[in-house]
Amino acid sequence: MPRKTFLQRLDELVRWTGIPVIAAQEQRRRRLFVAPIVALLLATGGLVYCLAHPAGYFLGYAFLMFGFAISNFMPLLGPVIPGGSTHRLDERERALRRSAYLVGLAAVGVASFAGLWLLVIVASLGALSLEQLVRDLASLAFYLMSLHGAVPTLWASWRTPPLADE
Repeated sequence: MPRKTFLQRLDELVRWTGIPVIAAQEQRRRRLFVAPIVALLLATGGLVYCLAHPAGYFLGYAFLMFGFAISNFMPLLGPVIPGGSTHRLDERERALRRSAYLVGLAAVGVASFAGLWLLVIVASLGALSLEQLVRDLASLAFYLMSLHGAVPTLWASWRTPPLADE
């Protein structure tokens, strides 16, 4: 029995997990409606709670982080194929991705513009301490990242015709 090198043992360990077989399969992209809506509702509710109740900030932040975590999986599972994938896109998939990301970036742009001006106005009135302002800016940043993950998936799910088994 020949002796195996460390790299060969690592290769065996990776093959034992089954991940290379899963990665080699064609991934089936499905329309997602419930998960992006839940992610957006959790993130929006968490942001509103963070802004409205500074004393209960961490509860709102927990809801915001949960919505953010859900929205991070949307590009992996939804109908929008990410830009760095090795999958060849046809014209319909390119147009769908372009329109989905344009709608998503428009939502992020509107939310960031409104959120930053809201925080500037409230801070200029002296209603926020510096610590609260930093917390609210962090909450707004995570909310914008949640929008960036969930809105394109939701838009593409509405625009994609259903598959035969859906």
